[in-house]
Amino acid sequence: MSREAINWLLIAATILTLSPVAVYLDALLGGWRTLAAKYPGLAKQRPGGLRLGWQTINLENGGSRNGATVAVHRDGMQLEMPLPILRLLYPSMFLPGKEIISAVRVRWVLVDCVRLTFAKSPDEPITIYTSLERKIFNVVGPVWSYAIPSGIGAESTVASKLTATQRL
Repeated sequence: MSREAINWLLIAATILTLSPVAVYLDALLGGWRTLAAKYPGLAKQRPGGLRLGWQTINLENGGSRNGATVAVHRDGMQLEMPLPILRLLYPSMFLPGKEIISAVRVRWVLVDCVRLTFAKSPDEPITIYTSLERKIFNVVGPVWSYAIPSGIGAESTVASKLTATQRL
């Protein structure tokens, strides 16, 4: 085997070895695994609702998942990675709608987004595009809805706006 072929094999082996480590560190340091530990995913998909693939979910600690699948229904939303191999590193999480304590309009790069904060994890909010927020709002509406904040920086404190019947 030539020296050049051996060099290419070493490069390929290094990439194959370090890639899973880098992805695991991203899942751990980016906040996905921490949030998933507080809000474990459902073992079985709930009936009804809406399933949206390849959505962007930004975590406060810098983690950005551009390929997440979001399943939305009356009780909340399930976030998971589409490829089974990635689910080992990025466990599924279920974020109950009644756990949303605030929603703030923000601008992420050039895109309008909404930052959602959850009761068990106030220091680890997620940020979603407003287009995804509208789709979610259309599905769940008044069940776990909140007043959509109007402008960048506008905040809606959810807990004070939900009635006892809306909390289910």
